[in-house]
Amino acid sequence: MEAQAQYEQIANEYSLKILSWAVRKTGSRGDGEDLAQEVMLQVCMAASKEEIERPGHFVWKVAHYCWCNFMRAEAKRKRLVGLSDALRDDSDFVADFIADETHQQALAVMRREITRLSFLQREAMILHYLEGHPVAETAELLQTTESAVAWHLFDARKKVRKELETMNETTYTYRPGRLRVGCNGDPGPDPDTRRFADSLIRQNLCLLCNREAKTLDELTAATGIPKPYLEFDLGWLVEREFLSLKAKRYETLFPIIGRDHFEELCNLYRATRSEYTDKILDWFWSHEQEIRDIGFYGSDWPMERLAWAIITLFIRFMSQENPLMYKFKQRGQMPIRPDGGRYLVMAGDWPAKNEVMLPWIGICCDLGSSRRENGLVCPTGFGIERFFWLGVYGFADKEYHPDIIDRDDPARQAALHRLYCSVINPSFSADALPQAEKELLAEAVADGLIERDGESYQPRFVIFTREQLARLRQGIFQPLLEQLMPKTEELANAIMKMHRTSMPKIPQYYLDYYTYIDLWDFGICTIKFAVEDGRLWLPEAPTQGAPLTLVVVR
Repeated sequence: MEAQAQYEQIANEYSLKILSWAVRKTGSRGDGEDLAQEVMLQVCMAASKEEIERPGHFVWKVAHYCWCNFMRAEAKRKRLVGLSDALRDDSDFVADFIADETHQQALAVMRREITRLSFLQREAMILHYLEGHPVAETAELLQTTESAVAWHLFDARKKVRKELETMNETTYTYRPGRLRVGCNGDPGPDPDTRRFADSLIRQNLCLLCNREAKTLDELTAATGIPKPYLEFDLGWLVEREFLSLKAKRYETLFPIIGRDHFEELCNLYRATRSEYTDKILDWFWSHEQEIRDIGFYGSDWPMERLAWAIITLFIRFMSQENPLMYKFKQRGQMPIRPDGGRYLVMAGDWPAKNEVMLPWIGICCDLGSSRRENGLVCPTGFGIERFFWLGVYGFADKEYHPDIIDRDDPARQAALHRLYCSVINPSFSADALPQAEKELLAEAVADGLIERDGESYQPRFVIFTREQLARLRQGIFQPLLEQLMPKTEELANAIMKMHRTSMPKIPQYYLDYYTYIDLWDFGICTIKFAVEDGRLWLPEAPTQGAPLTLVVVR
């Protein structure tokens, strides 16, 4: 039997069975898909060499072999070791390909099967062969060693050497997009965004339908995924109101913000620097002494470090007190979603790895906490907030988040707040703490939030009293806000116009809220420009950066 026909017959009969088996074995849809892809790649390679007499027996034998390899790889995943350069494969792929035209039909199969390579192998091939990065740069981008990259390239070239020269572009088939997914509003106890974020297929279907509606055939061609795999996810996305279906074409129902959007926004703020963000920076530096005279903990730090917290607090102040921003962020018109929540789907099409000072990759939002009185959240105003934090740059990754911002554990939040406020008291003694708080203190020291010098402890974040925060807001922030209002209105009109031309057809409440978000991003651009000008210190390690924007109110 012809090799291609033999493989297609096996794939049609066993691909869904193998996928179901792989998901059960791994306990994960993502890992199961990877394992199933590896099994079918091995079967494809065998079918291209000889006829398989007992397909059923052979497929499950290969599946067992791949499962064993998968378990070994999981055990060794964090223990990659370097291999000699002698393992590199220096054969001439172009000459081999031209000389062997008899494999043309097999190449069509191999083009599809390239997606079955591991993530590291796919990324290494794309970065090195298609984008031209040297092995050293590829290793840095993948956060691994050069010898490990050399091994992955060698192993991948053996598997797909005939396919390599035909990979002339990186498409969704070879490198699927990845979204950062969240929601804004009242998501309820079990929002659909969780199941959406857990599925790479669902994310990419929405990415593909974001700017232009597509049919099932077009989505199959773009992803390289057979229709049976897509139909279930498409149905779920339509039912849960992530996609719409009209005249057999699917269209995304929410905006997806990518690098191009932020770059356009950043260019807008850059063009108005002298009238807006520079005014903010000049104001703070010209009022440096008044800020220090407030006397809060950290007021004696160098301005290049202190200004991180001051800008964070001003972003928060603008979002609360600027009447235009307040109007845009109202959520009263949002409908109830199928999961029972009332929220906006927030999605960002960001690169997989952070780059130096691209702060839009890691915005965690100006997280704050308010005390409750008589079971009700107090209205906005000084004296109720307990902390603020803004995640930008690399320290926005969840592993670097200060523990105090974890809203899922209010009791731990309260204990951390009590501990952080007590550390700066002259009479503070770690020996006098209960054992649970001693452990919290040790964790804060390990995380770089608090420095220890013998028996002395010094927080690396700013601490205000309620009265000090009120003085900062009323004496420093309020006059600046009033100066900025005319330009803020002008920027809001420009941003709304930008949204109407660049975003898909979405309800007005989405346009309003994203206008608020992009006005809020003045703070991120202010930070970015301040770093570029050398006014702010940019840490080299995420652990150094996490405390910079943390503000505790006692």
